[in-house]
Amino acid sequence: MPALCNPLPSRTSWARQPTGKSQRGGVVGRSAGHYIDVSLRIDRLLRNTAVAVRIRMKQMGRTHRHYYRIVAIDHRQPRDGRAIEELGTYDPHVPNPDNAVTLRPSRIKYWKSVGAKASEHCEAIFQKHMAKWEGIEAQKAAEAATPAAQPTPQ
Repeated sequence: MPALCNPLPSRTSWARQPTGKSQRGGVVGRSAGHYIDVSLRIDRLLRNTAVAVRIRMKQMGRTHRHYYRIVAIDHRQPRDGRAIEELGTYDPHVPNPDNAVTLRPSRIKYWKSVGAKASEHCEAIFQKHMAKWEGIEAQKAAEAATPAAQPTPQ
């Protein structure tokens, strides 16, 4: 039988030496210790890497009438994949461009602070519309902080 090319490290670096018969169906040369060692190396690799979050547009709507949700999403997801959080909307077909965008500035700032990168289109939208939506958000917070003067029942 020809020798197979083994990309794994030599037996001396394994966690446990093979005993001649492993727990994987009697295959000689690979022990349970080897698989534990590989899983430990993979676990160490995954622990040091962070999930890369992107802020990008998720296409919605129908044919010839698209609108977009601005979302925080794992970069490995497809364009219309499962989002982590919705951060706003963009409708390019609205006649008034000021009404085409809705944003949640506090959440966008949060995701950027933890390392999320925005796409070029989203960054352009943020530069153009973020100040307006920060003002709206601040106004809503001020209204919520000061309770409306309600007449007392007599």
